[in-house]
Amino acid sequence: MMPAADTLARMADTLVRSTADSLNFAGEPMPWSAVCVMPGAAERAEALAAGDTMGRTVDAAAMFGERSVSELPERMGLMDVMGHPGVESLSDNPVFQLTVVAMLVCYVLLLYYFRGEWLTLLGVVRKQHVSEKLFDDHSNVFATFVEFSLALGCVACGVGAVKVATLFVPPAEYAWLPRWAVWAAAPAIAVAAAGVLVVQRLLLWCSGSLTFGRGFTDRLFFFKKLYFALCSITVTPILLLVSLSDGLGEGVFFYLIVCQILVFSLVFLAKSYTFFVEQNVSILHWFLYLCCVEILPVSTLVLLAR
Repeated sequence: MMPAADTLARMADTLVRSTADSLNFAGEPMPWSAVCVMPGAAERAEALAAGDTMGRTVDAAAMFGERSVSELPERMGLMDVMGHPGVESLSDNPVFQLTVVAMLVCYVLLLYYFRGEWLTLLGVVRKQHVSEKLFDDHSNVFATFVEFSLALGCVACGVGAVKVATLFVPPAEYAWLPRWAVWAAAPAIAVAAAGVLVVQRLLLWCSGSLTFGRGFTDRLFFFKKLYFALCSITVTPILLLVSLSDGLGEGVFFYLIVCQILVFSLVFLAKSYTFFVEQNVSILHWFLYLCCVEILPVSTLVLLAR
């Protein structure tokens, strides 16, 4: 019986010679080195001929060259090199696009039907007593405007989080997610943002009930809603531009949104501090409010998402 090594060597030699004949149009036999142009192929054939029937493991540099680079998964797209489904972008799906369109429609409707309420809401930043006056005496129309602005802000959180993931998170990090999870990313984050608002309201309600300060906590949450609504209607236009643009403009608009959010956060910190001082509440309670109501629910949600 012929040894296995000799059989493999003969098969490799036959395959190479047939390939050389098919590629040689002049009819002259091609040398072995002309066929084995792939680094590592000649060595592997010699190893088989020498009796190494198990073969050897060849790394990417030895197989494709020292200057070869990996194209997966950053540039894989929707189909990989083997024809199988690849990594799908979080923002390149119908659900995300419909969410952006719905956010645009809602923003235009708010701008059209609540023009006067916009100006009233902008007065909250200029004067501290405006929020107190609005809490004591505000119309149902203004309350409806604030609630719709909060809903718009939650949707904006979902769209913004997806765009951040698209810009800064490699596709390999979420390649394990099923398609339905990728499509539902923006709506799920929007629902989670609404859940954070609900948790914050419950925390303030519980603390107000335990300390017999429901009036203070109700005013504080109304104050928070006004600033969140104002931030939502201010950031949404630029977020729409980010969602509808690509390339350099996308990054510029994103950093502009980050600057806006930082400015609103600093203004909210300053105004909330003034609110606690005017209500004769200890600064320690203001610090506890920031840690337990503002930071804890958001950080918990981020940790769960990771």
